Amino acid sequence: MDINQFLLILVIVVLTVFLVVIGIQVFFVLQDLRKTLDKLSKVLTDAGSITEKIKEPVNSLSSFSSGFKAIVGVVDSLKSRNEKGEKKDNGK
Repeated sequence: MDINQFLLILVIVVLTVFLVVIGIQVFFVLQDLRKTLDKLSKVLTDAGSITEKIKEPVNSLSSFSSGFKAIVGVVDSLKSRNEKGEKKDNGK
């Protein structure tokens, strides 16, 4: 066997071993990436459910404050009407 053939076979074997090792490492990296994405998906799902649970009381509070403002507006308008009526009665 010639030295050139030996070196060529040696280079091919070394490159093949490196490619196999790199392929195994890529497999493990992709496996870890999949696990990380699964965890991220669970976190986002939990965050979505938490925001839904928070949204309900906030909407209720908003509705309550809107109703309270409406009641205050009605009471103020009734007071102003009553005051106008008293001024007319006192002016006669």
